[in-house]
Amino acid sequence: MNKTRHLKERQQQRGISNDAINVLLQSGKILRRNRGCKTIGFTRKTKPRIETENPKIKNLANMYLVMSAKNSSIITAGYRIKRFKK
Repeated sequence: MNKTRHLKERQQQRGISNDAINVLLQSGKILRRNRGCKTIGFTRKTKPRIETENPKIKNLANMYLVMSAKNSSIITAGYRIKRFKK
């Protein structure tokens, strides 16, 4: 797993552990591909199962990774946030 400097900074800022990244890489699905990058996360059907299997990792079901398709290095990680319409 190649980590960029940007990922290491975001990981520290957002409190994302290496264990969470490993679970995403093992159980996550490619949700989107765009301009040489791919987004990895969990589908709606797998989110409940992932949360019950990993109770120690908080907010795991809403995490995502952005990876380079060329050299498979992880560019960034974050959380999906629901946005409500007014």
